[in-house]
Amino acid sequence: MAIAKYATAPNSCELNKQLNRGWALQVKPVGADPAEYKFVRGVTSLGVNIETNTVDASDIDSNGWASEEKTSRSLTISVEGQFARKGDLDLLTEDQQLLKVTGEELGSDGKVDFRTWRTDIDEGWEGTATNSFTSGSGGANDLRTFTSDLKSSCEPTRIHSVKKGEEKKESTPIDEDELLKIIRPKGAAAAESGNPGGVPGASDQ
Repeated sequence: MAIAKYATAPNSCELNKQLNRGWALQVKPVGADPAEYKFVRGVTSLGVNIETNTVDASDIDSNGWASEEKTSRSLTISVEGQFARKGDLDLLTEDQQLLKVTGEELGSDGKVDFRTWRTDIDEGWEGTATNSFTSGSGGANDLRTFTSDLKSSCEPTRIHSVKKGEEKKESTPIDEDELLKIIRPKGAAAAESGNPGGVPGASDQ
């Protein structure tokens, strides 16, 4: 009897690993024209995460196995950075002013429009977020730092990465069909759950 050989993954030397620093982030006042977008400067760390909530979907016919369904989600952009100003000006850069002030205010004044994208692959998000801003502490010889947590307010939109020269133009949303090619590569109909997530025009089936 021949000894069974089991499958292994291909050698990973063929892969080009991504650096986390390949993110760009822009902010503007809520409702302002895309021409008002400004890059957030002084960023030292940026994380973009989709957090999902689940509920127990088990029943008596599950043979003792638990089952869960995802019912809601939120987008959080976690930013760490260093305060900065241009030259000898006695003001922070405009992008940091916007983050700091909205992060300290309440209600609608505590929100900001954002868009973020990868600079090495085609992946991005745009929306309005509630901004929680905190100034860091440190010693006399440390740089002044800040953190900003941007949590999506309602549904964000998946966008294509912003192309060079289009930094002040409208974003290009991801089309529903582009996502369905990934989710259902054989061309099956849209999932019963409806909108694949942040896709304009996608509706419940």
